[in-house]
Amino acid sequence: MNRQVKKVGIIGGGQLARMSILAGYPLGFDFGVIDPSENAPARHLAQLFIKASFDDIEAQKRLANWADVITYDIEKIETSWLVEAEQQGLQIFPSPQILAIIQDKLVQKQFFYKRGIPVPEIYTDSSEIKNFPVVAKARRGGYDGQGVWMVNSPEELKILPDIPIYFEEKVDIHKELGVMIARDYWGEIVIYPIVEMIFEHRRHILKFLKAPAQLDVNTLKQVREVSYEIARVLESPGIYGIELFFDTKGRILLNEVAPRPHNLGHYSIEACSTSQFENHIRAITGLPLGYPTLRKPAVMINLLCPPKGEGLLSFEGLEKALRLPEVHVHLYGKWQAKPFRKVGHVTVIRDSLEEAWDMALKVDKMIRITVKSEQWQDV
Repeated sequence: MNRQVKKVGIIGGGQLARMSILAGYPLGFDFGVIDPSENAPARHLAQLFIKASFDDIEAQKRLANWADVITYDIEKIETSWLVEAEQQGLQIFPSPQILAIIQDKLVQKQFFYKRGIPVPEIYTDSSEIKNFPVVAKARRGGYDGQGVWMVNSPEELKILPDIPIYFEEKVDIHKELGVMIARDYWGEIVIYPIVEMIFEHRRHILKFLKAPAQLDVNTLKQVREVSYEIARVLESPGIYGIELFFDTKGRILLNEVAPRPHNLGHYSIEACSTSQFENHIRAITGLPLGYPTLRKPAVMINLLCPPKGEGLLSFEGLEKALRLPEVHVHLYGKWQAKPFRKVGHVTVIRDSLEEAWDMALKVDKMIRITVKSEQWQDV
């Protein structure tokens, strides 16, 4: 591993890149970014900005010529050249071979199933379905509730979109859990606190997150064991976001893995000894991992655009929220409204989870996001 890393290239310039850069600056690194948007959240923090598609191989080569190591803040990128470049010695973490597996959700589930990770029952084709209802999922490109359809009968199979799809059993979910895991170049693994995710029901986008999740000792042990095994089989440095189902039968089942910083780890900036973003930078640059210890219970709130309207965003109530102790506001620099778009988050820290939850509900009502009629292009 080259310990003389000075320049980090990131494919993707969204809020994850933005917060990774902010975490990496105190460690002395410079950053370059590829993003198609002129107003990408990470643009003005990067020493090098390349305005290009995530699939632009020439842009990837330009970034590689500048950087000592490459990572990404989004899965939806072209991996063919990156795989070749890694085989020729370019440092890319997590490995683009891992990314290529994770990009196809069916391949991802099969990969983990073959390695002993518990997953929901999978049907590669509708002819294999034993019982309805089932969940249909797009193999590629789905996120934040998109690319997922409930199928209640054989007749409903006919109205699914004509794209590559696979099917999963409908899990009777008790809680949706998440955990961030970091792995360094030497195989050292740290596991962040297990958290509970609460979703915005209309689009199944994460709305609230509770850290730590309120679980019995045996369930906590089971989640940690599954998480550790996932990190072990991935065999590549970086941070990984793991989403899990805890069902009414007591099963812990893998939903999906993201090979990058993740929304479910944002609370760690203020609530943990080392944030997910700092540990990601440490992992990919050959530095020792920091402790993921939870300092105090926390609740994170995603700030989401209204379900209707496009235009410029306006935030109301921020001043009131900012006057409150241990209420931490993060805005991503996304000023153009899109339905349910994530434009920021708030982390509330208190001595108990109950206190943090009560305050989070108040803060959520306090901050209102409205949309003006003016249009702003390319954001």
